[in-house]
Parts: sequence; C-alpha cells; structure tokens
Amino acid sequence: MKKSNKIILGFCTIIPFLYFIFFFIYIFTNIFLMMRNEVLIENGPPNWFITLFIFHFIAIIWIIVLLIIYLINVFRNDRVQDNKKVLWVVIIFLGNIIAMIVYWYLYIWSEPKEVTLKDQS
Repeated sequence: MKKSNKIILGFCTIIPFLYFIFFFIYIFTNIFLMMRNEVLIENGPPNWFITLFIFHFIAIIWIIVLLIIYLINVFRNDRVQDNKKVLWVVIIFLGNIIAMIVYWYLYIWSEPKEVTLKDQS
C-alpha cells in the first residue's frame, strides 16, 4: 500500500475516535446547560439533539465502512499470521474504534522487519 493511502486510511480511522470524544463532551455540556437553565422539553427534542443525531448516524455508517475495510485487510494482509487472523477479526468487532487504530499502526503503517541471516541463527 502506498504511503499516501496509509495516511488517508489512518486519518479516516482516527475520525471515529475523535467524534467519540466530541460526542460525550457535547452531550454532557448541553445536558448540564439544560439542567442549569431549567429548560423543559415541551415541543420535542432541541435542535442540537437533532443535529447530533444526524452526525451520530453518519459516524455509525463511517464505522461500518471502516469495519468492512479492516476485515477485508485482515484476510488479505500477509503480515498477519494465519493463526491470528480470526483473533484480529474478533478484536476488531469487539473493540472496533480502538482496535482499528492499533491494527492500522501494527499491520498497515509500520513497515515489515527485514529478516537477515544474523536473525535466523
């Protein structure tokens, strides 16, 4: 994979993690402000909630696309040992946002170590 593609994939992989942080800060800040101002929700959800819902939906689709990309990469990547491929699939499913960042760094970004004659003896 070309270095530019690795950088693009890495950037796309870190976006859900950054969104996750933004999401919690944004939600807790707005809920705190609503409680502080004693705002009652009488006419449906506030506008910030609807906007956040749209962003959350986009983030879910984004993560699903990344999941598909990484699962395909696990089985096509020769650097992942055959006995660890299923393990990486499970790890990526269960810890998706963090696991994809770790997998990207270990198997996509870092170059394979070259084996020399000294290493074999």
